Amino acid sequence: MTIEFATTGLAGPQKFEAWRSVLADVFGPFELRAMSHERFHARVRCFRRAQLQFNDISYCWQIGERTRGNIAQLPQESYLLTRPIEGRLRVERGGREFTLRPGFLYLFNQSLPFRFISGPGYHSVSVSVPAAALRLREPRIGPVYRIAIGDETPGGRLLSDYMDHLAAGMHRWPDVQALGLSERLLDLIVLLMVQPGRAPAAAGDTAVKAAQRERAIAYIQAHLGEDDLDPQRIARACGISVRYLHQIFAAGGLAVEDFVYAQRLRKCRELLADPQQRGKSIAQLAYQVGFRHPAHFSRLFKARYGVSPREFRASSCSAVPAQEPRDARTGKT
Repeated sequence: MTIEFATTGLAGPQKFEAWRSVLADVFGPFELRAMSHERFHARVRCFRRAQLQFNDISYCWQIGERTRGNIAQLPQESYLLTRPIEGRLRVERGGREFTLRPGFLYLFNQSLPFRFISGPGYHSVSVSVPAAALRLREPRIGPVYRIAIGDETPGGRLLSDYMDHLAAGMHRWPDVQALGLSERLLDLIVLLMVQPGRAPAAAGDTAVKAAQRERAIAYIQAHLGEDDLDPQRIARACGISVRYLHQIFAAGGLAVEDFVYAQRLRKCRELLADPQQRGKSIAQLAYQVGFRHPAHFSRLFKARYGVSPREFRASSCSAVPAQEPRDARTGKT
């Protein structure tokens, strides 16, 4: 799905109302106000593929706010990985203020209340990603992060370049490869932006809850292949009540059963792509990661990844590994 829009040719309040409608289609509802209808202009291009949405947007003389009422209308919670190209955007959230400006990548939760103000002109490229997919990798993800893009911060440059190359080539990849590449972007976001600073505890979370949740997660990952892995067993192994287990996961924005299923699906996806596992049937791999019913596994897999396990395996087996660039093999930058 692709959306392209520019206010060119429109005038006055009609121009701004058209922009408000398009922005709601792209990012969800906002309360918007033009600082000057005469000077206001905007454009956006976005497309969606493999759980990600790629955006290229510019606007000026605009004030926007995402209210709690707007948030209630969002289909899912999401983060925005954004790189300003030109201009600055002032953002106010929870009594604090920060400015998005060129030279940095920002990751922030766009499903929380915030206000933004643009001046003469602001242009950015960004990727919208599901918050749930990031939390599977780092349950304690915070509301906002920043990383510089430069020779002294290779992680920021790597993430920025990967985002650009992924956006440029995403239309050309088959579904399975597009999915795998999008998963690698999520891995890089967590590895390079989130984990270095370790996010602060979420509202209602504590250091004790976070530690107990991480202990429970470690137990889940160590016992994924056992089909009786349920909240009662996990709570018993961690020495806590089932009710408290659900509370500590909820404090991190997770649900116990959903987390277990998601981890099993990710593990099975890895096995389906592993050449050493090609002698095993899909049903055998499903049993290996703890699913009791292969048909149930197949439905969950397709619902999450957009392709069936059989299609994913066939595409993975036929894929030709990409040639690494020379500097990656030599280690030179």
